[in-house]
Amino acid sequence: MGCRTILFGMFYYALLLLNAASFAFEILKYLISSKIDHEDIPMNLTIVNIYLALTVVTLLKDVTFTCAIFRGAYNLYKPLERTMICLFFMLAWIVIPVIYTIILFRDLGKIPLLCPKTYNDMSKILNQACMIRIISFILMWSYTGIFGLSILFEITQEYSCHRNIDHDLEYEEKEQGIPFRPLSSTSEMQTRNGSKSKNEIPINEISINGSHNRSSNVPMSKSQPSPLSRPKPTHKNIFSPPSHEPK
Repeated sequence: MGCRTILFGMFYYALLLLNAASFAFEILKYLISSKIDHEDIPMNLTIVNIYLALTVVTLLKDVTFTCAIFRGAYNLYKPLERTMICLFFMLAWIVIPVIYTIILFRDLGKIPLLCPKTYNDMSKILNQACMIRIISFILMWSYTGIFGLSILFEITQEYSCHRNIDHDLEYEEKEQGIPFRPLSSTSEMQTRNGSKSKNEIPINEISINGSHNRSSNVPMSKSQPSPLSRPKPTHKNIFSPPSHEPK
C-alpha cells in the first residue's frame, strides 16, 4: 500500500467523520432552537435547513462511495463523473458556508460568537445552545478546509504522475536516439494500460543481416492500402497529333 493510498484514505475517512458530526450537531441545534428565545440567540432557519440538506446529501454520497470501495465497484464510476461530483460538492461546501457565516454574523450583531458570560447566569439551555452553535460552526469550516486540501492533494498527485511518465519516456527515447515528444492524453492512457492501437503494426528497426529495412522507417497501418494495389496514373502523350472529328 503506497503513501498516496494511505493519505487518500485518511482524508476520506476524516471527511466522513466530520460530515457525520456536522449532521449530528445540526440536528441538535435544530431541536434546541424550538426551546429558546431567538432574541437571545438569533438563528436563521432558512440557511440552517439548507446547510442541513447539504450535510445529508454529502453523507449519502460518502456512504455510497464507501460501499462501492468495499465491494470493488468504485472503478465503475468514470473519471469524468468522479471529477464533476467532487467539483460540485467543493463549490457547494464553499458557497453555502460563506453565506451561512455572513448571515450568522449579521443576525448576531453585537452578540459575540463565543458564549457571553451572562448566558451562564441566565439559563443552562442558552449555554448549551451557544456551545452547539460554536461546535457546528467549527465543524463546518473544518470540513471545507480538509475537503479543499484533499482536492489540491489529488491535483498535485495527478500532475506529478504525468511528469514522471513524460520523464521516463524522455529518458528511454534519448537512449534510443529518438527526439522526445510529450504524450497526449490518449497515448498516456495507452501507456498506463500497456495497450497498443489496433491499427499499429510493430516495426522492426534492424533486419537480421544488420541492414535497415525500408519498411522499418515508415510506420504502416492495417488500413493503409498497399502500393501495388493503387491505380496507375494515366499519362496523355502530348506529341501525338490531335484527332480531328467530323463536325
